[in-house]
Amino acid sequence: MVAVCNGPNPSFDYYLAPRLAAATGLDVTLAELRRPWALKDDALDDALVLFCRYVSASWLGRLERRPPSACALFLDDDLAALAIDPATPPAYRRRVWRWGPSQWPSLARRLHCLMVSTPVLAERFAGCGPVVLPPLAGTDELRLRSSGHFEAPKFGFHATAVHVAEHRWLAPIVRAVLDATPGLQVEVVANGSAARFWDHPRVHVAPQRPWPEYKARQLDGALDLLLAPLLPGRANQARAAVKRIDAARVGAALVVSDAEIYGVTRAEREEGMHLPLDANAWIEGLTALAGSPDRLRRLAALNRQVLSEERSRARPLVEPAGAEGWWRLSSQDEPGPA
Repeated sequence: MVAVCNGPNPSFDYYLAPRLAAATGLDVTLAELRRPWALKDDALDDALVLFCRYVSASWLGRLERRPPSACALFLDDDLAALAIDPATPPAYRRRVWRWGPSQWPSLARRLHCLMVSTPVLAERFAGCGPVVLPPLAGTDELRLRSSGHFEAPKFGFHATAVHVAEHRWLAPIVRAVLDATPGLQVEVVANGSAARFWDHPRVHVAPQRPWPEYKARQLDGALDLLLAPLLPGRANQARAAVKRIDAARVGAALVVSDAEIYGVTRAEREEGMHLPLDANAWIEGLTALAGSPDRLRRLAALNRQVLSEERSRARPLVEPAGAEGWWRLSSQDEPGPA
């Protein structure tokens, strides 16, 4: 298999890497989206080429000249919605369009399988018969870790500039919680226009970092509670529960606004994981959690339990389909928790 990625990225790590690692006997070559010429021609012979999220015209031209055995595409966002969303930074919209919807007509004639991250995306691409691959935690994320900050808690909100609306909505809520909780500290990952909302002496704003660096910095039990509000919108409706994995990586509990996307269990609801998208409800709920170390510990443990159960049910991305060397994509991932 040749997996084509735009450098190291969360889309590959959250969905594909754990499943590929579980596929015994599969040789995977990682190739760069921006450097199709760097891969030797014979690497495409009898290969399944899997595009992770993005496709480029240069890659499609290369496949035209040297057709592989099969092509697959994995999508973890509604790229068409992001490409026209005025709240999305213009440079990001252009990149999404260039490597996303603008390439789909050319890719379609040689596409054997479309994989998507959520049932919502599956409905939007129903004509392609997509396979749903939910996010899947790796072994690093599931290692037990705890922040040790519980008596003077530390909350976090890590979101790119694509979520500038969530930054705007959440910042005054967090300021109110900080005023009510003297020991609380908050860490925000934000760049550009999103960072300007977070001016407060107990809010540390960190810039976005390259994915490998960001991920490595989080493997130390850095937070007690990770915040994950989602405002209404077509792109957000198709989001997946990736913040569960982020929370586990930093040893934190998780609070979300969309219980359906996150498959919040009854036990998690009782501990306060789900808060309706109402500012007063978030102020009250976060203030209560800041003063309850036991609930934070229980929520963090419940999140890890959900992720562990999902991992135990997941199947390898591909399974051998006969001695002739062809591969078929697994479409039997089990549903998430009720």
